[in-house]
Amino acid sequence: CVLLLLVLIAGSILLALIGPAHDSSPAPKEFSEAYNPPQDKTDGPEVGSASSQDRAVTEPPKPIVHVLDSPLSVLEPTLEHAVEMKRRADAVREAFLHAYGSYKKVAWGKDELKPISKKHHNWITGHPLALTVIDSLDTMFLMGLHDEFREATELLRSLSFNIDRSVSVFESNIRILGGLLSAYQLSEDPFYLVAAKDFGDRLLPAFRSKSGLPVATVNLASGSSSNPSWNQNRNALSEMGTLQVEMFTLSHLTGDNRYATAAANVIRTLDQLEKPSHGLYPILVDTDSGQFGRDSSAKRITYGALGDSFYEYLVKVWLLTNETAPRYHRMYYDEVVPATVATLVKQDANGLTYLAEYLDQRGTKDKMDHLVCFAGGMFALGAAAQLDSPSPEARLANDAFRLGAEITRTCHEGHRTATGLPPEIWHFDAAGIKPASGAKHYLLRPETVESYFILYRLTGDRKYQDWGWELFEAIERHCRLEGGYSGVRDVTEDRVHHDDFQQSFFLAETLKYLYLLYAPADLVPLKEWVFNTEAHPQRRFTPE
Repeated sequence: CVLLLLVLIAGSILLALIGPAHDSSPAPKEFSEAYNPPQDKTDGPEVGSASSQDRAVTEPPKPIVHVLDSPLSVLEPTLEHAVEMKRRADAVREAFLHAYGSYKKVAWGKDELKPISKKHHNWITGHPLALTVIDSLDTMFLMGLHDEFREATELLRSLSFNIDRSVSVFESNIRILGGLLSAYQLSEDPFYLVAAKDFGDRLLPAFRSKSGLPVATVNLASGSSSNPSWNQNRNALSEMGTLQVEMFTLSHLTGDNRYATAAANVIRTLDQLEKPSHGLYPILVDTDSGQFGRDSSAKRITYGALGDSFYEYLVKVWLLTNETAPRYHRMYYDEVVPATVATLVKQDANGLTYLAEYLDQRGTKDKMDHLVCFAGGMFALGAAAQLDSPSPEARLANDAFRLGAEITRTCHEGHRTATGLPPEIWHFDAAGIKPASGAKHYLLRPETVESYFILYRLTGDRKYQDWGWELFEAIERHCRLEGGYSGVRDVTEDRVHHDDFQQSFFLAETLKYLYLLYAPADLVPLKEWVFNTEAHPQRRFTPE
């Protein structure tokens, strides 16, 4: 009787973990050519306008390009697998407790922990923002660490954002505003919405440039804002285009449309700019003139640093608003994805697919940042939203979905170093993929495991769980210390040297995505939530 009861319980757990079983036939192998996107730029109403609740009627996306096959290995649920996934989830939860507990011992209330020297680092000298606490709130909640969540809440009740110093608009938006909004939506504690509105109000002055495009930094007390002098009054594409998920959510939850209006204007302005012939977006924009930079460095196109999350937020705003933001749909599906395939998608000598960088008339550079590994999940998530069939086979037969799967496979192959950890940048040549000289460090980054998580949720393919476990074990071997977790200076050396820094995003993103990779699939389902670029889940909604 006890055995029968265990089997019945395991069956319910298994259904939650991986969903129904699917046929394991491989995806089709035929290839098709990239297509020319439609030129019509007529959009429906903007999000937040009087008729924005009317769902846009759009044609399904045309084929893009088939990439290499990845055999699908969705297996029948077993008690053994359920037990193993529970063991892995518990191990990740324990790793979080070690990281967070080490932070509490040495740096409680400060921004980030230095685990070797047993010191701390603050964004603003003398004015900590409790960054690790805010970045960890939703991870604690999802892991069921409610005592730690309540303790963190009590600490934050005494925190003031009225600090006469400047912060990065981009970083504070994705980490602090995103973290507060997620904490509110998960816990329903009104304190977090009040705090989020207060912080959002302090970011709004950054949009007071001549063009309405946000500048890079803002003073949290006075509202004065500026771009760094070395950047010639320009701001990065990613820093301007990675505000919309948080600002739209804040407007939805408060009923105050100022935040969504400011953020939507950014995308409207960028959309209307004259772009290079390939249709992608250069990485620097002058916030006074509202025009792209004209020098060669400003014209670089990349899914890595300075470009990355702009592309991510195009599709995520479309999903966040329950597919009622037609401008974002057009920009992503009709323009960005096909232009990316035509301009940046390449394969190395071993058939690994990667996104190169475009260097103006000089062509492309065969390098890819680890940051780009988010794109595997992005392409898969965007493609899945356009398909009528939810089956893994139908998804892997879709060109854009398979592009995402192949980029993720490339990132996994890039972990084949002496430590099993990925470098900051890879180069591709006749010999294949290799860590870039001068960029062999690992900062506890989450991008690869983010794509593992999304692709596992969308396919049920257990190889993504196994790939994630490989990374977790490498982190445990090489990054775990008595005093917390630290990045590694060179992933190609067996004997590692640590950088003495526990990034807040390690708790916010890396460990959260690893935990969700093994947790039941009904914990933060992708049909109901959108993760911001710091892995803070925001609930989908239909704008009114």
